[in-house]
Amino acid sequence: MAGLGEVCTHVAALFFAVDASVQLRESKTVTEEKSYWLLPISVKGVSYKQVRDIDFTSAKTMKKKLDAKLKSGDTTPTICKQKVNNIPDPTVDELSLLFKSLSEINSKPAILSLIPEYQEIYVPQPMKENFPTILTEMRDDSALELNYVDLLKECKNQFREISVTEEQAKAVENSTREQSNSKLWYRFRAGRMTASKMKSACCTDPTLPAQSFIKSVCYPESYKFSSNVTDWWCQHEKFAKDIFTDKLRKEHENLKVEEVGFFINPNVPFIGASPDGIVTCDCCGQAVVEIKCPFCKKHDSLENASDDKNFYLKKDNDGNLKLDTKHMYYYQVQTQLGVCQMESGYFVVWTEKDLHIEQIVFNNELWKEICDKSKHLFITAILPELIEKFYSRLPNRQQPVVNNNLCETESKSKDNEEELWCFCAQVESGKMIYCDNEECPIQWFHYTCLGISCAPRGKWYCPDCRKLSKFRTKRGKKK
Repeated sequence: MAGLGEVCTHVAALFFAVDASVQLRESKTVTEEKSYWLLPISVKGVSYKQVRDIDFTSAKTMKKKLDAKLKSGDTTPTICKQKVNNIPDPTVDELSLLFKSLSEINSKPAILSLIPEYQEIYVPQPMKENFPTILTEMRDDSALELNYVDLLKECKNQFREISVTEEQAKAVENSTREQSNSKLWYRFRAGRMTASKMKSACCTDPTLPAQSFIKSVCYPESYKFSSNVTDWWCQHEKFAKDIFTDKLRKEHENLKVEEVGFFINPNVPFIGASPDGIVTCDCCGQAVVEIKCPFCKKHDSLENASDDKNFYLKKDNDGNLKLDTKHMYYYQVQTQLGVCQMESGYFVVWTEKDLHIEQIVFNNELWKEICDKSKHLFITAILPELIEKFYSRLPNRQQPVVNNNLCETESKSKDNEEELWCFCAQVESGKMIYCDNEECPIQWFHYTCLGISCAPRGKWYCPDCRKLSKFRTKRGKKK
C-alpha cells in the first residue's frame, strides 16, 4: 500500500481488525440459540420432542421387535414409555459427606467453590493477603489541572498517606519469593526506590532528575531486559550460592540460606530491597547475602580482575580485596541492610576460577544519607509521575501554567507593579533560577516552589521544558 512511513498499512490493519470484531460480535454460536440439524430438503415439518418422549432404541433392535410382532400377528401399535426411576433427593448428611470426600482429593472440584465452608481455598492469594497500597494506584486524574507548585504540594500530602505495617511488609515478602518470576514482585517494586538503583538515586541531581531513571523506578516491568550478562547470572547464581553456603557451613553452626522476596521497611515505605538470600546460623544470627557473577570476568581470577580500574573489588593497604565503598553495589548492600534492619551482610563474587566472600557491616551514616536523598527525590520526581504521569505525558506549550485566579496576560502586580514569575505567578523573592529555554513562557522560578535548595550544574530547564526532547540532556544556571 502507499505511504513511505507505512501509515496506510497500519490504518488498513486497524480497519480490518475493527471489521472482523464487528462481524464476530454480530454472529451467533450454536450455544446462543436452539440446536439445529441440517435436514434433507425433502423433509419438512419436523417438530421437536421432549427427551422423555424420544425412543432411543437402536434401529436393529426395533427391527427385531417389529419382525417378532408381525410373526405373532399382533397389530396393536406400540407406545414407547421411558421408565423413570424414582430417586429421592439427597439428605443434608449425604451432601456433607459428598463435599467432604471431594475436598480430600488432590484436585479442586469447581462445585466446592459454591459451598461456603470450602470457598476459602478458591479465593486468589493476593485477595486473601493484607497487602499495602500499590503505589502505581495513586494516579489522580484531577491532578492534571494543577500547576507544578500545587502538584508538589499534593505530592507532599500524598506522601504522608503512604504507610506500610509490619504485617503488610511480611505479606509482601512472603508472596514475592519468586522475585522476577512473580508479577507481585514487579507491582510492589513499582514506584519505590530499590537497592539496585540507590546509587543512581543518591547521585542524581535533584534539580534535573533523569527521566529514564524516574520511569525505570515507576515502571520496572517495562524496563526489564535480557542479555548475555543477565543470562550468565541467572544460570550460575544458584551454583555460586551453593558454593558459598558449603564454605560458610564449615565456620558456622547450623547455617542455612533462605530464599526471600521483596522487603519493605515500614519506617521508610518508599524504599525496598530484594536480597539474593538471608543467611541464618545459631552463632551469628541473620545476615543478607548479595551474589554477583561478573560476565566480563567469568574466566579470570579476582586478583587479576581487580587490576581493572572499573571493577568493583579493590585492594586495600594490606592487599586484601574489598568492595569499593563508592560503587553502586556498596550502596545496594547498605540499602538491603537498612531495609531488612540487619547489622551485616555477605557480598559474594563468583567466577569460574575464584570466589570472594566479604562481610559488610551496616553503615548508619550512609543509610541516613540514602533515606534523606531518596525521600526528597521520591517527593519531587517519583510522586509527580505516579500521581499524574508528569514525565510521561507531553507538555502543553500553548500557554504557561499559572494560578487560575490570575490572567495569563497579566504581567504587572496591581499592588506594586512588579513583574510576576514562576508557576506561582508571584513577584521576585529569595533565590531564583532561570530556565535556559529562550522560549519558556515563565523564565524565572523560585527555589522553594521547585523544592530545590542549591544551584544545578550547568544549564537548567524548568519541569515543563525538560520534557521536550531537545532539552532532555541539558542543564542550567541560576539568577
